[in-house]
Amino acid sequence: MKTILVILSGLFMVCALPIYSANKQGNTPLEVSSLKQLDALLGSQKIVFIDFYKDSCPPCEQFNPLYESWARLFNKQIIFIKINASNPKTDNLCKKFKITSLPTLIVLDSQGEEIAKHIGMEEIKKMNIKRFLAYVEGSGL
Repeated sequence: MKTILVILSGLFMVCALPIYSANKQGNTPLEVSSLKQLDALLGSQKIVFIDFYKDSCPPCEQFNPLYESWARLFNKQIIFIKINASNPKTDNLCKKFKITSLPTLIVLDSQGEEIAKHIGMEEIKKMNIKRFLAYVEGSGL
């Protein structure tokens, strides 16, 4: 009986770990690797930023600190997601959003519709997130 309780306790801790991690994460981008995970986040009725990247991509590495700072500053208004395009599990996501170059930043409105796509570090740098947020809040997206 004691062995069963120990096993059940261990299973509970393993199952609860992703929930704890997601709650603790709060203002850092969430790693997503499946359409199912993405769909679950889209139900929040918030704007969603998705960063498609690869670990071996220098422009992606250059963009990462900026993206993480946005996540810390604007986490109340926007859900920030990262998708590793080199992970075979993310192939469906890359196809869905027609990813051809990295980094790529996709912006979804609160209904999950794509409203912007920025490809490459130079294009992303030109994006003014504060102006974008003012536009979004004013238009009711």
